[in-house]
Amino acid sequence: IPIVHRADPEDVVLHVEDFQLQEWRKWSPRSTALVEIYDQGFPTNLEARLCISVLADAIRAVTGCWTVEIAAPIPKRAEDGSMLQPPPACYFVYNISRTAVNNLKRLAFWRTETISFFVYDLSPTIPTLLFTLEGFTHCRHRALLETVRRALHLPQRREHTMSLALENPEFQGMTEDAIHTTILDSVRISFLELYVNGPLLVNVYCRSPTTSVAEWRMWRDALGDLAYVNPLCRAGQRLRWLRCSGCHGADHFRRRCPFAGTPIG
Repeated sequence: IPIVHRADPEDVVLHVEDFQLQEWRKWSPRSTALVEIYDQGFPTNLEARLCISVLADAIRAVTGCWTVEIAAPIPKRAEDGSMLQPPPACYFVYNISRTAVNNLKRLAFWRTETISFFVYDLSPTIPTLLFTLEGFTHCRHRALLETVRRALHLPQRREHTMSLALENPEFQGMTEDAIHTTILDSVRISFLELYVNGPLLVNVYCRSPTTSVAEWRMWRDALGDLAYVNPLCRAGQRLRWLRCSGCHGADHFRRRCPFAGTPIG
C-alpha cells in the first residue's frame, strides 16, 4: 500500500475548530482514531450525515465493534466568518474498544465497495516529507539530490541539525559524524511533472533530527527558505502549497494519486 505523505505533523486536523479538537483530545488515543475519506473534502451537513452512516457500517464490519461513534469536523473560521482554507476533512472515531482500534489501525488505508478511507492517530506524527521545490529545468536525480544534500552541509544548517539531534534519544550513543551521515543518507527526492515539458516539481524527504513538532517546523522552514541552485538545472524554491484532492497527500496532485487504483480489500 502506498504512503500518504502529509505536509505537517498536524495536517490531518488542520483548521479543526479549537474547542472541538480539545474535546477530541480528552479521549484516550488507544480508543480513538481519525479518518479521512478518499476523494472527499470538507462535508456539507447532508454529506456528513451520509458519510458518518456509511463509515460507521464499514468500521463495524472491519472491527466487529458495534458501539463505534463518529463526529464530523467543525471548521475554524476567520474574523469575517469565512472558513479558513483548506477546511478540515477528517472524522473523529470514538467509543470504540482498544481491540477494535488496533484492528482498524493495522491498515492505514481501507477500501470497500461503498467507501475508501485513511486511518490516523490523533497525536501528531512528524512526516518524512520536508517540502516541494519548483523551478528546476531537468530531472537529473543525482545532481539534484546532491544539491539538496549540500544544504544540510552548510555550517549553519549542520549546527542547527546537530543541536536538535543530540537531544533526540533515537541518536543516543552516536557520534556527531555518524548522526550527520545517518540524516544525510535518509535524504531522497522524487519528481513530479504536471504535463509533458510542463512545470517540474521535486519532492524532498528526510528523517527528522528531532521528536519535537515545533522544533521540526523551524528546522524544515529554515531549509525551505534556502535557494537550491544547480548550474545545470537552474534553481529550485519551496512551493508553498500542494495537495491531492483524493488522498489529501502533499507530494502529488489528484491525477497522480497512487490510491486511485488500489484494489478493494
